[in-house]
Amino acid sequence: MAPGLSQVGALSILDMNVENVSCCTIADCERELSKLKCKESLLQDVLAQDEKLLHQKDDAINYQSLITKESDHRLLNEMQMVASLLFMQSRASSNAETSKQLGSRLIKSTTR
Repeated sequence: MAPGLSQVGALSILDMNVENVSCCTIADCERELSKLKCKESLLQDVLAQDEKLLHQKDDAINYQSLITKESDHRLLNEMQMVASLLFMQSRASSNAETSKQLGSRLIKSTTR
């Protein structure tokens, strides 16, 4: 028999390290193969679940980014509205001091 080749019944197992080869039957090998296939299936299920969760996380991050941009946009619109109202009030005021105060508020509101 060639080195590294172990005879097990009608089954020959080729292994580079003969010390690691254990005597087993075909039924033992089939049971071990069945266990390994079951583990592989479980690992594939876990991987699929992880990929699904990662996709959901990416979607949530994208949604949060969109909401943040929309919120910033609305805030800027509201600030522009306040600035426009202050400007209109300063122009409509007949009192010079009131007009001056509203104008200074306008400058403060647009510099923030």
